[in-house]
Amino acid sequence: MSRLLVATSVLFGLLGLHSVEARRDCSGTTEGKLSYGDLRNALQGCEVVIGNLNLGQLDTVSGNDSYDFLNSIREVTGYVSITSSQVVTIPLRSLVVIRGEALNPQGYSLF
Repeated sequence: MSRLLVATSVLFGLLGLHSVEARRDCSGTTEGKLSYGDLRNALQGCEVVIGNLNLGQLDTVSGNDSYDFLNSIREVTGYVSITSSQVVTIPLRSLVVIRGEALNPQGYSLF
């Protein structure tokens, strides 16, 4: 291993940074209602949504189920649409970028 690579790795470690890590990309969701299970299967562990994130008609869930699997999403390349949902909180705590490469029919990237 070259000295530069070792030095860079040590520096990143001291700063609490990591070298390039694998991220999980997933396809966007379509408009309309998805079942809780389908939404969870499509987005669990997803960090970058390629396309649009449509969270429409979310129902409350019971037992140990929650929408916490949405917390891993950091970026959406299209738009984010949250409509007609029955839940109090939609946990998108890690979402920092909505690129808006595609806009919703009204011309917004967040709706």
